Amino acid sequence: MEESIDQTAQVVTTWPWFMQIVLAAVIVALTLLITRAVTKLLRRVLHSDSNPLPASSIFINLTRIAIWVIAIGILLKVCFNYDATGIVAGLGVAGIALSLGLQDTISNLIGGLQISLSRTVMPGDHVRYEGKLGEVKDVNWRYTRVQTQGSSTFIIPNSKMNSNSIESIDDIHSITIPITIPLPLCTQKFLDRIVAAVLDRMGDALSADNPPTVLLSGTSSFDGTYIDAQVIIFAGWERSDGVLIDQALRAITPLLQEADRQHRAQLEAAPEGLL
Repeated sequence: MEESIDQTAQVVTTWPWFMQIVLAAVIVALTLLITRAVTKLLRRVLHSDSNPLPASSIFINLTRIAIWVIAIGILLKVCFNYDATGIVAGLGVAGIALSLGLQDTISNLIGGLQISLSRTVMPGDHVRYEGKLGEVKDVNWRYTRVQTQGSSTFIIPNSKMNSNSIESIDDIHSITIPITIPLPLCTQKFLDRIVAAVLDRMGDALSADNPPTVLLSGTSSFDGTYIDAQVIIFAGWERSDGVLIDQALRAITPLLQEADRQHRAQLEAAPEGLL
């Protein structure tokens, strides 16, 4: 036993860097374990119902960075007897040059913190960006990841999330479908038939609290005997706008075709002086 201790002491004395490598390995291993444990704890806290903060990965990423910065400082001090405060002081001098080179990264980092802390956008929210509608999946330290209705993903830099190009929408959004109705047949009864046809075909896909509606917008510029109208339907974001519009038009088109035939028949039957 004593011989083993003497051999170990001899190795440490002969190769001093051996102990440095061992200590560095121990510090790195402990840091990995601590990072994993803290990450798991943070995920659990962020996804709890009582948590006031959004479940964005930016908090986990920043915590990881902080843990590794502290670990590197300890490693330099213990293994190499180097005071890391000198590096921090040096960064103060080089900080200006570094900030210029990483201006976009810093802007995205600050933007991500502003978004998360102010709860402007949180995972699970629905947004519209450059005409694309999707659900926010995550906000990290560089960008916000959004999944569209077609399950594709697009990335928005955090610096742009506070701009006017981002529209936050409710779980239920509206879709407007323009139509044209013959003016003589544009009665409340006919408008009710349009709403009933849409509900009959699309009932399960539409919002139960927001029934379809038809708004008249004025005489058609194409033909003075027609009137422009808008059919407005309300549905959850997970329903594709293209599919919803297709289903609504399939419900509305037969009624519009019938009304158009009746209108043309009335015009043909009318005395020439009344046309």
